[in-house]
Amino acid sequence: MMAHKRETRMQKLQEIAEQLGLGKNVQNRKLQAWLSADGYELYLAAWAEQQEIRDTLKAKPAVVQEYEELLRTATFWHNRAVAAEARGQASHSELDDRATDYYERALERLEESVHNDASLHAWFDRDLDFSVGSDLQANAGSMPIVITSRSADNRGGGLVFAKQTKQEVKLAAVEREILNLEADVRGTAVSLGDLLGRDVGDD
Repeated sequence: MMAHKRETRMQKLQEIAEQLGLGKNVQNRKLQAWLSADGYELYLAAWAEQQEIRDTLKAKPAVVQEYEELLRTATFWHNRAVAAEARGQASHSELDDRATDYYERALERLEESVHNDASLHAWFDRDLDFSVGSDLQANAGSMPIVITSRSADNRGGGLVFAKQTKQEVKLAAVEREILNLEADVRGTAVSLGDLLGRDVGDD
């Protein structure tokens, strides 16, 4: 009876996982019906954590906004320099120097801010390593990008990397439950194997 119940749960969970994988909505009450009590609690906790991440992303720190403004200004002058060079204008060198100045100011301000508040690392798409020889450089393409930016250079790290849709959280909960059921089956099989081995030895 218990084996049949486990098989039924496994089948239902696999069906739910397939539905979620196809982007179909699965209501919470259905999850609650087929997940274990612990599994459902873990799902609720995981979604609550995701909501906290979303709330955090809405409250961008002032120093991050300041960095973004400096970076936008640097990008503006960089684009002007590129355009001037394409037209063969000598002014491109001066414009490029302006861009570099703002890139440097942005990095210096960011380094100072991160030194005072290490939690700011989570707001950027890459490791904030300011040591000599690091990948961070005062030029286009080598600057840290704020994770909420739509820039093509955004590597998508930090808090955004941890952000999941509700569909993804549900699927993870179901897949975890399936793995737990499979682990239970393997554990039972090993136990029975040990028991049979002892019986044979006794004979």
